[in-house]
Amino acid sequence: MFPFPTLQNISARLKAGDLLAVIGPVGAGKSSLLMTILKELPLLSGSIETVGSISYASQESWSFNTSVQNNILFGTEYNESRYQRVVEVCALERDIELFPFGDKTLVGERGVQLSGGQKARITLARFKEESIGLTPHTDSQYKNM
Repeated sequence: MFPFPTLQNISARLKAGDLLAVIGPVGAGKSSLLMTILKELPLLSGSIETVGSISYASQESWSFNTSVQNNILFGTEYNESRYQRVVEVCALERDIELFPFGDKTLVGERGVQLSGGQKARITLARFKEESIGLTPHTDSQYKNM
């Protein structure tokens, strides 16, 4: 039994532009709260209402067996200025310089193996401008895009 209640009597109302930080010790239910908001865990009582889209960046990062650029674009249309800004904000410039074919380098089973940090930065670079952003942890170097 956990010494802390997990997801009991939670109430929050946020306006557009508000920022909410969910903090607590291991086992307190932070990830469960995120998964419930995303409807990945069942809500036992009460309700959750969201307006707009939700963007979620998991702690587990992964990549497709394709180019670095395709992993970043993740099916979205290429926009040079936004792409370069995302690469800069996510601290991928140095990584891309070191890849044998820059952002055209294949990653995964058929290409280069990415480090955990590189996978995390590429996963974060998939960020889309949604109205709600959820992430189990972030790093101070990732600024508002």
